[in-house]
Amino acid sequence: MSLAQRLEYGALCLLREPFRRLPVATSLSLAARLGTFYASLGGVRLEFARINLRIAFPDWSEARRERVLAESLANIGRTLAELALIQGRHRSQLLGRVRLEGLEHLERARQQSATGGVMVISAHLGDWELCGMAAAGQGFPLTVVHRPFANPHVEAMVQRWREGSGMQPLALGRAASGAFRALKRGEYVLMLLDQDAPREEAVFADFFGVPAATRSAPARLAMRAGASVLPVSALRQGRGADHVVRFESPLEILGDDPGDRAQLQANVATMNRALEALVRAAPEQWSWLHRRYRTRPDPDEPGPYPSRRGVSRPLMPLPPGSNTAHQ
Repeated sequence: MSLAQRLEYGALCLLREPFRRLPVATSLSLAARLGTFYASLGGVRLEFARINLRIAFPDWSEARRERVLAESLANIGRTLAELALIQGRHRSQLLGRVRLEGLEHLERARQQSATGGVMVISAHLGDWELCGMAAAGQGFPLTVVHRPFANPHVEAMVQRWREGSGMQPLALGRAASGAFRALKRGEYVLMLLDQDAPREEAVFADFFGVPAATRSAPARLAMRAGASVLPVSALRQGRGADHVVRFESPLEILGDDPGDRAQLQANVATMNRALEALVRAAPEQWSWLHRRYRTRPDPDEPGPYPSRRGVSRPLMPLPPGSNTAHQ
């Protein structure tokens, strides 16, 4: 491991200590203020978020989009504080403040599944990490497919708190066989499906009206295993530490052959519509910072984002009305 990675991990451990030692409410309030302050700093990642908001909500005023962005950053701050808090004496308290709703939809998904296995899809909403741990601790153990952190110390830290809650992590790139076996055993497999996917793994399906490179693996695995697909949201209630994990209705998945391109395309589109509905219901709790539309269907098509290095380049036109400032 490089010196830079050691310093990064040391800084992370140092920064988490104040939040672990503070009362929960104080820690969340401080972290939310830091997140909101970040919104005032500027920078290319904030520009990515503003472009995403213009794409998603072209009819909103700029002021309304800015309010949602500020609250989204405050929620990210609270989420990071909770990840520090669960590594200390407040762990049981935080996990106990997560409520599960819509269990009848989960049961229906299990009954409709050929194996009892359920492909759970979700987004970077609320505090998805804390809620996943709480659901696992309440008797719904999840096999979680995730993107590993580049820093091995950070990755090991995250693995410890996930596995300590009954979750089974599977790293992207090596996850397909393990996820398939879990579905065939009648288990739950969770994938967050709201970020840009590499072209070789992607199906392009609309997300807020714009084709977005979306991982095809969840649809492929569900089709092969005969598993149900269930959208789930994990939402913060108000601005405190109470959360609700809400199981939605199972999706209608077509066919059992992922090699059928038309059926695969239709299934990925169905999943994107479900995730878009979750984001629309709580846009202030979604992370808008990611370049969701970075990969385009045509490699020569310009994307909507400026270069991270400040290099000028042509950009994809935004939806009509997305730069309006009316209230």
